[in-house]
Amino acid sequence: MASVGAAAEPVEPTDRLASHRPRGLSDPRPADGRPRISVLQLQPDIADEVVWSDSLTAYDQEHLAVYLRLLDADQAGADWREAARLVLGRCAEDDPGAARACWESHLRRARWMTEVGYRLLLLEGRAED
Repeated sequence: MASVGAAAEPVEPTDRLASHRPRGLSDPRPADGRPRISVLQLQPDIADEVVWSDSLTAYDQEHLAVYLRLLDADQAGADWREAARLVLGRCAEDDPGAARACWESHLRRARWMTEVGYRLLLLEGRAED
């Protein structure tokens, strides 16, 4: 029995940020096996063109940073050739048609993410609760 005035036992610190952390970001994969955005990939492999889907894809989740970088470059008025080279790793001098198609399809998908895809990410997070 502790006496009055005795030192209290140390208490483990709580994770104060846990309630502010987006849900679903700590587990690598949900039950259905689809990847989550637990690790934001800064330099994922880039497809020649984004395969279009009206739903959120694993590719979208893996390329969120790419989409953000493309949107940022577009907003800043960067030349498409520069964005294709720096963000997508495509050289417009080597194959301008392929570099342009890659840039256009990824930027189109990035814009879709700002209009539709982000809602699907939020709904997916709620469904995991």
